[in-house]
Order: sequence, then C-alpha cells, then structure tokens
Amino acid sequence: MPKGLKLLFVSIVLLAIGTAWAEEDQIQARSATVTFLRGRAEARRAGLPSWEAVSLKMVLREGDRVRTLQGARLELTLEDRSVMRFAESTTFVLVQVRGDYRSRVSHSRISLLLGKIWANVSKLIAPPSTFEIQTQTAIAGTRSTIYRLSVFADRSTMIKVYEGSIKIVPAPKQIPPPAEVSPPHEVAGPVEVSPPAHEVTMEEWIEIVIGAMEQISISPQGIPGRQERIVSEAGEEEWVAWNQERDKAIRYSH
Repeated sequence: MPKGLKLLFVSIVLLAIGTAWAEEDQIQARSATVTFLRGRAEARRAGLPSWEAVSLKMVLREGDRVRTLQGARLELTLEDRSVMRFAESTTFVLVQVRGDYRSRVSHSRISLLLGKIWANVSKLIAPPSTFEIQTQTAIAGTRSTIYRLSVFADRSTMIKVYEGSIKIVPAPKQIPPPAEVSPPHEVAGPVEVSPPAHEVTMEEWIEIVIGAMEQISISPQGIPGRQERIVSEAGEEEWVAWNQERDKAIRYSH
C-alpha cells in the first residue's frame, strides 16, 4: 500500500474511534426528581445501608432503592420528561438513568420488585433510546408509550398498555451456584415422563408486542398468558383515573 494511502487509512480509523469514544462519553448518568409525593416513601442510596425519608424535589440516581409505604403515592420525572408514578406498598430500584442532552438519547431501566408503576414515556426522546421496566420474570421496553405494570406478592405480573405499544421479553435467568460434587454412585435409568398440557417453547416466548388498550399477564414461572383487550380495571379505577388526570395536566403544561 502506498505510504500516502496508508496514512489516510490510519487517519480515517483514528477519526472513527475518536468519534465513537466521544459519543460514548456523551451518554452520562442522569437523575430522577420527585415531582409529587403523598404519604411517606423512603429511599436507600446506592452503596449505603440506611433508609431516608423521600421529600418533594428530592433527586434520585442510579442504584437508589425506593419503597412507598401504605397510603403513599410517588411521582418521579426523568430529565427527558418521562414520568413514572408508584402506588402504595411498592418497592423499586433505579437500575439505569442515563442520557445525552444534545442527541436526546436516553436509557432508563427500573426494576420493579413489588407493587404498581404507571409510566408515561416522553415523546421527546430519540432513537436508539430505551425505557425498560424489569420484573423477576419479564422486561417491558418501549418509547413514547403510556402503560402500567403490577407485580404481585406471588411474583406474577400484569401489564396494561393505554397508548402506543411495548415489547416484552423474558428476564434473564439467574444462574444458580454450582452444586456440590458428590462421589460416583449408581443412578436409575431414564423414565418416560408425560408431557405437560401446554409447553411454552422458546419460539413462542422470545418477544411479545402489546398494543394500545391491550393487556397480558405473566405467571410467577415466567409464562405469558393470552393477549386480551382491556375491558375492566377490576377495583383499580381510582388509580387509573388519577394517573390519567396527571398525564392530562402534563400534556397541557408542555
């Protein structure tokens, strides 16, 4: 290769690497601000053992764990204007809150351990932004959507979409620690086992897309139910109406 052409090639490679590094550096840790609080909620800062009371306008960051007590409601607003609201007796972790002001790209992930969340994901964020809510059995990801998710005490999950659509994938399986190795011993031969009534294959449960005014439940074992139309809120009418009123106020304020 001629020397001049070689220098040009090296310059192009270095420019590409520098651009990639610059873009990576622009995605920085961001925060979530408490914009509504009724009742009592507590936060445990990342890396700290003790809980502290949550207050209005308090700033929360990656790794913070939050719990709402009985009768409480909490609203967090991200820097990209996405809004999350949490009902009473809810526990969650801000796993990822990152973004870039210039490109309007943001990446947010919330781990919902127990309780209810309502998410109004901002229309201002741009591809390849991500907004994900993770439970022990599934991850619901979206952009520019309004949806809610509930995790019950038995680890089952209910997801309902009101605007837009979301993509649901199985949560990564936790790898158990290796079992203790025992000395060699004789084992019984193979035994034929009757198949289950319906076995969910990997092809069936790799990705599910839920559209507006649809819902789906996921069992404690991580098996999704049927997609259905939302026909009833089953005792949660006040929770839904309150969130919709809050959403309406946000829409008018922007």
